[in-house]
Amino acid sequence: MPCDWYLDFSHSESLSITECEQLIEALVGRVTTEIGELEGNSRDGHSRRVLIKGQRDELDLALETYQAHRGLSEPDPHITSATVRMSGTYPRNLATWRALTEAFMKLGWKDNTSHPATIVIVVDAENAGDTATADRLRTECVATAGKARVAKELRQERRRRARWIAYAASHSGPTSPQPEPARVPAAPVPGNTGPELKPYYDAILAAPDDDAPRLALADLLTARGDERGEQIRLACELEKLERDDPRRQALAVRCQVLRQFSYFSAARSYPFLTGQQSRRGFIEIVGCSDSDFIAHAAMLMRDAPIREWRISDVCDPARLAACPSLARLRSLELPDASREDRAIVLASPHLGVLRELLVDDYIQTAAGIDTLAKDLRGLPSLRVLTLQGALLADAVPALIDLVKSRDLALEVPYMTFKSDSIIETLWEELGDRVWPRRLPRVPFENGVLSFNLPTDSLSLAQIRALIATGEYRSAVKIRLGSACDGDELAELFATCGAFPLLVDANLGITDAGVYALASKAIGLDHLESINLPGEDRDKAGVSDIAVETLARSTRLPSLRKISRSVTHHVYSAGARDDTEVIPIQRADGRIVESIIGHNLWP
Repeated sequence: MPCDWYLDFSHSESLSITECEQLIEALVGRVTTEIGELEGNSRDGHSRRVLIKGQRDELDLALETYQAHRGLSEPDPHITSATVRMSGTYPRNLATWRALTEAFMKLGWKDNTSHPATIVIVVDAENAGDTATADRLRTECVATAGKARVAKELRQERRRRARWIAYAASHSGPTSPQPEPARVPAAPVPGNTGPELKPYYDAILAAPDDDAPRLALADLLTARGDERGEQIRLACELEKLERDDPRRQALAVRCQVLRQFSYFSAARSYPFLTGQQSRRGFIEIVGCSDSDFIAHAAMLMRDAPIREWRISDVCDPARLAACPSLARLRSLELPDASREDRAIVLASPHLGVLRELLVDDYIQTAAGIDTLAKDLRGLPSLRVLTLQGALLADAVPALIDLVKSRDLALEVPYMTFKSDSIIETLWEELGDRVWPRRLPRVPFENGVLSFNLPTDSLSLAQIRALIATGEYRSAVKIRLGSACDGDELAELFATCGAFPLLVDANLGITDAGVYALASKAIGLDHLESINLPGEDRDKAGVSDIAVETLARSTRLPSLRKISRSVTHHVYSAGARDDTEVIPIQRADGRIVESIIGHNLWP
């Protein structure tokens, strides 16, 4: 029983109603917008409620916000926060959340969704078998509200779900016999089964890691007008992208929207599964107990190219180790197994082709790594080791030696480190073998580069390292924002010489940063427009003298426009609400426009 999810987004920069509508339209198509009555007064300002709703298939989206007006005739009212309610299946909700976060991030907004709103999502993730997402969100909730409170709220939410399911079951039947509706012949819909598809299914099962049989089926389905053909093709493309590739979000949402396969036999279901997930167009990931896997794995693997199993409960490790169906797995997750049970399972003679393994452990010393290394000796094909649990500094050198000696990739996105230096040491010694990456990707699309990430998580050193990669030399517009100290960042931007094609820059800096840019800029010969922070009653912006110095800088030969804003108290002397353009003449005779947007705010 999925529940409604409530997501929160905010930013100091305003959105328009049209931009909000476009965000929701990109996910569900046509939307309806309800705008409430304007309320408030001239002293405190005015506001009105805005509700934007849309629906596609089983996904129902609603964005609610309040549009703030400085006055009744305000031409540019503010929207600086929004709540999005979504109702749909768990995979659809999760993909939509990621897509919304990406879309808001491109506009400079921040995802503020956190405890207690994520308690519902944690329980949905648990019920769907998505332990990674559940663990991550649970950890974030604990950091915000404490372990005891989160545990209590999770118990309450699980009990509430159980009561609702019981109530729905007891009231599911009609109170009196209902006449059977007239049967209307349904339009023909391509099914999963059919003799003409069996050769394709057999080819996919025979080579589950090869895209070619899947794409051959996709071509057949597309020729028949079945949108599952496009879904398979796009899902294969999605799998080729790196996990932090900015293109993933839009592609993942499109894959979720399209009709897709579940199992080859449409009539069969597997109620014992605790979770299932598609990859490259078909169910590849399942979760269940070891007893259910032993009993049903052979049938499951004839009905879908199952490649990953997430064990929800290990009760009989010896019997599991003897199960021949393990031989078809590429990835195995043992999140709740003890060290003793883990050793028995990993000693299975059927895991010789296993490439990815997840284990949960509390590793305090090198002895814990030695025990893990012994367990991995029977896995000659292992390439990716994922650790979750906790890791102490004393165990780090042994872990590094294990990863290097076995030529492994190490994934630790949900590992608890008892020292902040541990992840730095792993990055230093193992480099790109470690996930998450030391240098995360930043939004860069259509020549627009934004270092103003919603979490403001990038340090100056990380930004310097990212620029040094040379991947962003084609940028024509850059947003530096306030990801770290703006003035230091401005000096780096001015002196790095890494943006030869830049035309437009949005800089979150003070006078010091402006003077650094004016006196030290290198290789910014095409820069035409600079947008600087505004000035209001609480924080000083860039001064007129600094703007004039920047406008006359000989290091910026193409500069044409410098924009900023000033916010006035509605009752202060000289308050105004218009745009002021001040021409500044350079030594070469050209004019640079200093544009000041004057705004009123109570």
